[in-house]
Order: sequence, then C-alpha cells, then structure tokens
Amino acid sequence: MSRKIKSYEQMLKEGYGQKRGEEYKPWGTFRFASKGQTGRPSRGLHFNREYLFFSRIEQRAFHLFDFQDDILEIREQFPILPREQSFLIANELDIWHPQNKETGEIYVRTIDMIVDYNNGNTVAYQVKKKEDINARTEEKFQIERAYFKRFGVEHLIITEEQVDEIKADNIEDLKQNWNLHEYQIFSTMEEEEMLHFIAELYMRVIDNKSKLCDITNQFDLDLNFPCGTGLTIFRHLVIRKVLEIDLSTSLFSADKVVKILSAKDLK
Repeated sequence: MSRKIKSYEQMLKEGYGQKRGEEYKPWGTFRFASKGQTGRPSRGLHFNREYLFFSRIEQRAFHLFDFQDDILEIREQFPILPREQSFLIANELDIWHPQNKETGEIYVRTIDMIVDYNNGNTVAYQVKKKEDINARTEEKFQIERAYFKRFGVEHLIITEEQVDEIKADNIEDLKQNWNLHEYQIFSTMEEEEMLHFIAELYMRVIDNKSKLCDITNQFDLDLNFPCGTGLTIFRHLVIRKVLEIDLSTSLFSADKVVKILSAKDLK
C-alpha cells in the first residue's frame, strides 16, 4: 500500500523544511525515490533525529559530512520556498521549471543537503551519480544556483568521485556504538563504573602493536564480559573521536592490527 502524499499547503502548514535542529523535517518525507527505492533513514551525530535520503550516494555523503568537526548543522531534502521563487527564476533563465503537465502545479525544488559550517558559511549540495547528470539536470542546477546566489550561498555538485565509500560505510557502522547505554551490559551500569572499563580498554590499545581482536578478546576474558564487549568499547571511542584511526580502509578483520593515529585524553 502506498502512503498518502501530503499537499503543498499541508507541508507548509506543518513546517516541513522550515525549522532547525531536532525540529527540522525534510521536505521529501512523503515521496518515494526513483527506481523503486524508498527513503533511507540514517542516524545523525549532531541532532537526535532521523535523517532521510533517497539514494545510497546521498546517504554516504551525509555520513562523511556528519563526522566532520567543522559542521554545525545538516538539513537534507531542503526545499526552495515558496515554490514560486524558483519558478520565476526559471522563467528569467528561459528554462522549463518542473511542474505537473496536466494540472500545471509547480513542483518544489529540493536540495539534497544544506550544510551550515561553524565559521558561518552555508553551502547547498546536490549529490548525484555522474551518470545521472545530463543537460536537463544541468538546467535544474542553474535554477538552484541562481536562487542561492541571491543569499550568498554557494551551490556545489558532489558525485561519487568525491565520496569515500569505505569511510562513509565505516562511519555509518560505527554510529551504532555512539551510546553504550543502549547495550544490555551497560544499560544499568553506573556512569563511573562504565568510565572505569572504558579507561581500561583505552589503556590496553594505546601503543599496543597486537591485533585488535587479540586485545579486545583478552579484555573480555579478563573482565568476564560477553564476547565483543571490548570491541564495542573500542568502536565507541572511535566514533566519539577519542581514538583516531584510518577509516578509509576495511576495519576489524580478524588478522588486522589497527593503528591508532592519535588519541585524546579521556574526560
């Protein structure tokens, strides 16, 4: 069963694409992606809400942005509102604006990601596979670029050439280890006790040239923890950026020695 599509007026009334932070709701929530793919919710590090994407490349680009230190906020499926704005710009550029051919209803132009940086800059990103960029797509980009230029916002295109797929997938995988309290063994543990075990694992991996699985397995044995607990803590330290490792390579294979590139003090 397909879900009911909300009208333009309903979306405006309910604040889609108009709020910030955890209250932000992406405009594309009630549409389906092309080629039979539905929306892909993703976990975010900046705000406690689900992020919505309609292609794997969008999702991967998001995870890379989300892990950066200089990002203030990411708003996905960001609409150009009111829709008449982009329609008028299209007329000025002599470009046909997407609209319903039967009813004439103007379709809302959406940007894959609006990224606000800590330095005050904002950039509008469209994330597309190179094979999906054609003359018609370029015309739509012209409309968007002209719109954002009025507000001093740069409009850029990201393709698979700029997306480190391995790193993005590693970040996505590590996000499940952000909150240790979600794991049964830590769910009722006092904060001080949990920090003690985190510090114990931290000390074991710093400057240790052994295979990671050997270190974490021994940690589990010594402390009588369920198998995998030490690895979970290690992954938690990586996604929290206490430990820096190379995320552009496949992680955590049984025979892999994971090199610690840098380490922050535990607080």
